[in-house]
Amino acid sequence: MANRIYRFVKKQWLLIWIVAVSVTLFSMSFIVFAEYTATVSSMHRVVVSKAGPGMRFSSNILVESGDNVYRPKYTKTKASGTYDCDLYLWNYSLDDLNSLYPLDINYDLEFKLTDKSGNDLAVSMGNRSITVIAPDNTSVVLNDSNTSGSFTNQKLAYGSVSDTDHFIIRFSSGWSVENDDDYCIRVRAVPTLDNNGNVYQDLRTISGVIGLKTTSSSASNGWKASISEKTDTNSPVDFDGYNLIVSGSGAATITIKWDTSKVELNKYFYDNLKKVYSFAANEVIDQGVDLSGWHTLVINADTGDTAKENRNRYSIQLYKKGILDDTTDPATWDTLFAYNKASDEQTGAWIRVNISQ
Repeated sequence: MANRIYRFVKKQWLLIWIVAVSVTLFSMSFIVFAEYTATVSSMHRVVVSKAGPGMRFSSNILVESGDNVYRPKYTKTKASGTYDCDLYLWNYSLDDLNSLYPLDINYDLEFKLTDKSGNDLAVSMGNRSITVIAPDNTSVVLNDSNTSGSFTNQKLAYGSVSDTDHFIIRFSSGWSVENDDDYCIRVRAVPTLDNNGNVYQDLRTISGVIGLKTTSSSASNGWKASISEKTDTNSPVDFDGYNLIVSGSGAATITIKWDTSKVELNKYFYDNLKKVYSFAANEVIDQGVDLSGWHTLVINADTGDTAKENRNRYSIQLYKKGILDDTTDPATWDTLFAYNKASDEQTGAWIRVNISQ
């Protein structure tokens, strides 16, 4: 028996060697693949810490499916007796100001006189008019004889910083904001073709019906702060990064403090040497780190200030600092974040936001 096995091995040594090497290589491949899969799995929670940024084509007024959405604009009378509404378009999502659209956004801005439900205006405007002024200061006047218009071939350019287009919608003098709220203008920002002539697959039209409301001051209608990842069914342990969203209207002083031994805010938001945002003077003030390791940032928000682009939302990324073990994570959302709490209620919270308005 032993002799037969010896003779078989001697004759078939090449075949046996190939099979042995194949089995060895297969085993090595399986081990390498298993280790790579385990590595990806362990990294997955770090890399994917939140949902996608949403559509990266946004506005301070226009929204998706907004053809019949009434967007009253609170405004003051200009010295000239006209009323100006500022319309901004951006190449990022309001859910994530860091995530810029990776191409130029070519679009047309279309506008038409309507009532506040978005229907064609069926009554005469008399001597009143609405003028739309483009970023290059060209303008189109809408009145009874010219009820619609457009600016074609507009562009939000892709680059290392965000891009903004600022249009002005000017209601003429003689307008009664108390009685003429049903005289409106419907505005649509329509993505066209990218620079290669292709249809944008991930951009859609944003629109809104804009009318006038009056306010005697820039008094706040309310600012609030929240962590966008927080729900009633999850835990801060589930995430390695968070989004602090501060939004509202009117004027407010927003004070943000964070424990630098535990967390860090996105330096591109507030660091003058790094930031990519075009804030107005004294809009965002970095007060630095105190001796106890707490960093303070103050935002002087005012949606009535055109120098601040009538900004009604600040989105700030927040990262846990050097924490790799879930046992050192914040135990609860209250441990991570305190908003407008009394000093004793803030004890232990890693990040604290107080809003004075």
